Amino acid sequence: MVARLWVLLAAVQHCAAFDFDDEDVEVPMKGAGGTAAPAFFDDDATGLTVELEHSFDGKTFSPRGKLFYRDSAGRASARAAQAKLSSESMAEFQRLLTTGGHYTVRMPSVLNEPQSMPVFASVSVCSLMASKFEERLHLSLASSGRVSGLSYILPVATTKCPTAGLPRLALDEALFNTTVTLAFPEEGAKPHGKVPEQG
Repeated sequence: MVARLWVLLAAVQHCAAFDFDDEDVEVPMKGAGGTAAPAFFDDDATGLTVELEHSFDGKTFSPRGKLFYRDSAGRASARAAQAKLSSESMAEFQRLLTTGGHYTVRMPSVLNEPQSMPVFASVSVCSLMASKFEERLHLSLASSGRVSGLSYILPVATTKCPTAGLPRLALDEALFNTTVTLAFPEEGAKPHGKVPEQG
């Protein structure tokens, strides 16, 4: 009995000698070309990576960044990777500030089909500058999951382009502070009682 106790004690001490530190683990995203998913994707979530594009003339679009969408147990959420304007894009943006143009974003209407018909949203570059690049992208989704509308919301709306009080960083690089919200159609009233087979 004593010998068994010593064997058991030795085994416990041997196991305790190992250091089981937590490790960062990348979770592969489902249906997104093998890229890693952001941390909020769990094993039960359906995750998608969606390309966002932007334009300064409403015609020529270029990549802006990624939007990450997940649906876990019927609860959907989304977030956007932080986007920034490169030096070339910043030159276009500053040109628009002098003319009072618009900044446009677009994304596919079917999140898992990049070639689907896109949805667009535009804002005044003056308001975007006055908002210090703080923005909210609001996606209205049909019950099928298709994006039926894209709204671009800013905290400040102005008709004149600001000339003072702006971050110095905005002169050569602009970082967006993006919030993504989702809305699904509300379910209609359900009939009470049993519906007759004759309809």
